[in-house]
Amino acid sequence: MRRISTQKVNGWLVHWPDPNYLNRVLEAAPRYKINHLELSHDIIMQVDEATEDLKRGELIESVAKRSRAMGIKSYIWAHEINTRDKNAPLNPESIEGKVFWEKRRDAYRRTLRACPSVSGVVLMFGSSPLEVWELPSTPDKGDGWQRRSAAQRVRFITDLVCSVVRDELNKEVFVRDFNHGPSQLESIREALKDYSGITIISKVEPQDFQPFYPHSSTLGAFGTTPQIVEIDLCGEYWGQSLILTSLPQYALYRLKYDQLQGTVGAVARVDCYSNSTLGTPSEINLYAFQRVLQDRNVTADAIYAEWMKKRYGLKPEGIAARQMTAIFERSWQMALKLYYTQGFWTWKNLSSIPERSASIDGGIVGKSNALWDSAAKPLEKRLIRPDGALVRAIQKEKAEAVNLAQTNLEALIGIRSALRQADFADLERRLRLAVDLAKIYQVIADAYWRIKLAENMPSDVEASADKINTSLSALTQLASLLEKKSADFPWIGKQSQRLVSLQKDLSERYSRLLR
Repeated sequence: MRRISTQKVNGWLVHWPDPNYLNRVLEAAPRYKINHLELSHDIIMQVDEATEDLKRGELIESVAKRSRAMGIKSYIWAHEINTRDKNAPLNPESIEGKVFWEKRRDAYRRTLRACPSVSGVVLMFGSSPLEVWELPSTPDKGDGWQRRSAAQRVRFITDLVCSVVRDELNKEVFVRDFNHGPSQLESIREALKDYSGITIISKVEPQDFQPFYPHSSTLGAFGTTPQIVEIDLCGEYWGQSLILTSLPQYALYRLKYDQLQGTVGAVARVDCYSNSTLGTPSEINLYAFQRVLQDRNVTADAIYAEWMKKRYGLKPEGIAARQMTAIFERSWQMALKLYYTQGFWTWKNLSSIPERSASIDGGIVGKSNALWDSAAKPLEKRLIRPDGALVRAIQKEKAEAVNLAQTNLEALIGIRSALRQADFADLERRLRLAVDLAKIYQVIADAYWRIKLAENMPSDVEASADKINTSLSALTQLASLLEKKSADFPWIGKQSQRLVSLQKDLSERYSRLLR
């Protein structure tokens, strides 16, 4: 076991380019001792964007300059290879290839000179316009790019970026090991193990944020290369902080493990585009993150006691504080049962309703737990071809989510007098939304899994026409419930048409089965 290292990086990652929102982020950062800020997604994804769009570059420099004055280092995201030309001259041994790669180097020069307050870049390869893995590697033949293995390509690009960012401009290079599968992840690990002058960023999970995935296999696996982790505190795939999802126990589970592997800090996602954790009841997650980095021996009970007093003015020993803590703890258990199915991903963006049932079919396999844990393969097979027992287990799980959501709402009403009016009102509307979403996801599960069962075991009672038609009718009714949420939660209200599309798709799927 490694010695626990000092947690040098206490960072946030933001997606949303609204200047007022970014001001809120910077105003909040000192409260949480933030010293590292990553600008990503709708702010910047490719390094070239800061010079191609002058307003974007001005925004980045403005945030970076203010951050630097606050003692916070700022970093911009950069995907490579940044070209959509599938026939780009990648051979670095050719004249054309030398020109191509020098243009990539120059993109970093131009952006970092236009945004001089930026401290460095976060380089990554997965989800790039052209990925290093796209052209098959042929070690014994082909040009100077084709002969390179995936790991050699990753190292080549890292060398190239470091030669400008680190060596010419004296700025920092972080490299994310984001990937789309085990072989890609391994190629990054092979390329950058014992690589000096960079810091690796690994998600706490091996790929996308999934609470039931194992810890990433690359944690502690990069040798002497320093490593930090990335964790989602907003809930991209479990509600995006529109509903309460309290993560102290989860943060402790992930971050304590990471520290035991020798990581030297962490960066937390605090928003999902326009939906942010800041200013919501889920802001407890930002506090938990900061406390775990500050003191790895802190407990969830201590975090809750401190937060209830700090944020809601509740005495730790009081009944109201205990009730609020129970509400917060149940919120995470509710979210796991609401959004996940027996611990598995179904459709990818679980916070948004799918328009087609094929999205669910594909997600079960494409985002399977079995990609990272072979012991999950039997359950994956059952989810692909469900039996009655599994469908009933899923129904029980979704019913439990509804029950937990309703219990939370009732418990909150019971301590109304102990809370400030504004705090109660905000919690109440979010807990009511959680009840509604739990019921909607319950009916989606009923309809989808009953139809899947009818495709596989039509004689089972849960595959009866009456039960399936009842579920399909309920989906239509629930679409209007979502639409009514538009005034309070515009993003949720937009899901109503997606639910209508899903109901139509499921109805057509069932009709085809009956022909």
